Amino acid sequence: MHLPNRDVWRHASPLKVAEFAAAGLPVVASEVSGLEPYRDAEWLTLIPLGDDEACKVALVDLCGLSREERLRLGALAQEDAKNRMSWEHCTASLHEMLIEVKR
Repeated sequence: MHLPNRDVWRHASPLKVAEFAAAGLPVVASEVSGLEPYRDAEWLTLIPLGDDEACKVALVDLCGLSREERLRLGALAQEDAKNRMSWEHCTASLHEMLIEVKR
């Protein structure tokens, strides 16, 4: 998911990255807010907004991997999506806060 270098994209939702990860796909994406927790994930390659050359290099690198390696990265992405990107996970801290407020 490559985005142009515009201020509006700096605060874009990382929902598509979560959807691709849940589908078991390694991801090349522009660096937007919300992806910080996954910065070091092996399955995710972050590129600067609007950097067409970095996007090209990242995609060529990904395509150059063996099928087995792409499947391995996809499995890691899917596991991360299940453990750290599910709605249950994302809303857990909100739920805890609401329970605390209720007391």
